[in-house]
Amino acid sequence: MLDVMSDNAATEPTKTSLENSVAWFLADKLHDPSVTIATKKYLTNQNRLIHLTVCNVVETNIPKVKVQVFDRVKGGVHETGYRLFADHRFEKYQNDMIFGSKPGSAAGDVAEEVPEPEAAQLLALVNSLSTARQTL
Repeated sequence: MLDVMSDNAATEPTKTSLENSVAWFLADKLHDPSVTIATKKYLTNQNRLIHLTVCNVVETNIPKVKVQVFDRVKGGVHETGYRLFADHRFEKYQNDMIFGSKPGSAAGDVAEEVPEPEAAQLLALVNSLSTARQTL
């Protein structure tokens, strides 16, 4: 069976650059070989919370790199999550965490392929985190 990608899917150089950038930000936590999951959180000047996670478990159904972008919306938080797997599948999901009388689904269970323009924007966002404030 052939693996068919759409024409606008994220390219391998972009995916590799994203993987390397996230690993660079987490390098101080990844130097210990006993660490299987490393994560850091950053708050940007635009008040976006960014979670970077690397998982060193050798499993194809567990994301090797995960980037979560949280934006405030009226009544809650919107999460856009990006998952890069060991076999270089690159997916994103949306998760509306709306609070109050009409809560959102908070499911995040529908994944879709990440197009190249969005992957490039995500890479630029991750690379800009050197000017963001790291949170605890």
